[in-house]
Amino acid sequence: MSAFRRKVAITTPDGSQVALPGRAAEAANWRDKIARPPTRPSRTTTHRARKTKPQNAPKKGKGKGRGKGKTAHGPVLHVRNVTADVSEADLLSLVLFCGTVVKSLIMRSRNQALLEMENATQAAAVVARYAGQPAKVRGRSLWFQHSSHARLNESSADKPKFKSAAKSLSRVLLVSVLGLPQDASAVTADALRAAFAPFSASPEKIVVFDNGAVTKALVQMPSADAAAAAVDRMQNTPLAPADPRAPGVLDLQFSKKQQTLTLKFDTQFSQSETASSTPGTILIHNLTSSRHSLDALFNLFSSYGNITNISLLDGGAALVTFSSVNAVAAATAALDGATLFDDALAVTPEPEPSAHTDALLRGCSYADSPLNRFRSTHGNNAKHPELVDLLTRVAGPPLAVNVFKSRTKRQALVDMPSVAAAIDALASLHGALVHAPLPP
Repeated sequence: MSAFRRKVAITTPDGSQVALPGRAAEAANWRDKIARPPTRPSRTTTHRARKTKPQNAPKKGKGKGRGKGKTAHGPVLHVRNVTADVSEADLLSLVLFCGTVVKSLIMRSRNQALLEMENATQAAAVVARYAGQPAKVRGRSLWFQHSSHARLNESSADKPKFKSAAKSLSRVLLVSVLGLPQDASAVTADALRAAFAPFSASPEKIVVFDNGAVTKALVQMPSADAAAAAVDRMQNTPLAPADPRAPGVLDLQFSKKQQTLTLKFDTQFSQSETASSTPGTILIHNLTSSRHSLDALFNLFSSYGNITNISLLDGGAALVTFSSVNAVAAATAALDGATLFDDALAVTPEPEPSAHTDALLRGCSYADSPLNRFRSTHGNNAKHPELVDLLTRVAGPPLAVNVFKSRTKRQALVDMPSVAAAIDALASLHGALVHAPLPP
């Protein structure tokens, strides 16, 4: 072991030892190491000899950007909490100060959106602007962050959901009417048809419905190309093109659940292309009861379309004229053979109503009647006990009554003991006042 000391002593031929100072000692040490046979280092020595990684070295793993340095963000932004009342115009107004949006995609089913800016610098500016606090749209918070998408390109191989959407475009559109005040009147099919007129082909069918606080509609176009043209030209256009200051902005998306619309009859909120253009008339026979009045017939048959005129004829017959010929088929199919006031009705289409002029007893026009049920936006405010009392006195006690409120009406679902009882109640009580005497 003496050969590994800083100062080395060597033995001379005469047996005496001499100490080698400084550099000579180091040289002797190296000569001794070289002369010694090589030995296998121990595991402990090898473990201690391993190099340790710096604390800031990147970690290895499967995650994005790990081991490869910082990943550069692209120009696409991901926006969360984009609810149905947030339009594309709202999103554009939030990023307008940072640059220009070249493409956008709103995913209504996920309450999300993707916005592609002109470059990554503009996208980074938007994220930085809303990093401290979220963006606000009518009190609702929206969060912006960078997206993993490099570009919004429908033909990109790494975005199969964009490709599949382009291949299966529907001719049915889901139209949301945004920005309507709570006290606004109901959006009708005629209003939507007028909104489409300046920009695209005329819709074939329209169905309007309320989805919570937002009014929506399913609009069937003549073809998928016509639907795509409407989305391109009408996005964020006003509901009333003649008055851009009027409330209501259209948001158009392709419907994923509907390929075609089936309408049983035309109303103010469900309308086919021929609605309100061709009137139609039905002839009713076997009206023997004295309870068959003009108003009773109106109450029953107005369930299938807007009525313009009703005439009672000699011999227990009546003519009912609808504003649309589509309602004729629906009313005939539903009420032919039905029982009203114990009489089995015989209902048939009448192509020549003028042939019954000589048999006319009396008639009444209902073209402007507020009781045309699909034109009225005001519901009966009857409470549950009062409604049950009215039904019981006219057609017997109901099996169940479920009262609920929509955006513009208070309504009820009533389960009557039979179809005949339901028909009697409908014919007697439509338009009746809660605290007024029952109609004769």
